[in-house]
Amino acid sequence: MNDTALLIVPTVTIYEVFKVILRESSENEALQAAAAMRKGTVVDLTDSLAIASSKLSLEHNLPMADSIILATAKEFDATIWTQGSIVSPIKSYSVVSVIKTSRISPTSALPLVT
Repeated sequence: MNDTALLIVPTVTIYEVFKVILRESSENEALQAAAAMRKGTVVDLTDSLAIASSKLSLEHNLPMADSIILATAKEFDATIWTQGSIVSPIKSYSVVSVIKTSRISPTSALPLVT
């Protein structure tokens, strides 16, 4: 994805990506990934997104972060791009799995696109 302005980035994904890169690499690389993700449209967890994600979590037995990502994708009619294992339980929402490399680069850590 070359047009980062089209990226929708839930704040929880910045947390998740930063944590993984910090654990597997360095703080500098984690900060670079977070900076790359901030080039997209960062979407805060609002009260309405929190309620929608709670409902999705209970309805589909999803972990918190996955339900927030899915609720955000629904809100923005976005396709989820991931190196993780999130699978959409709702057939009308696309999930594209990106092949995980041995080293996560800041530009490969962008989780959602519209």
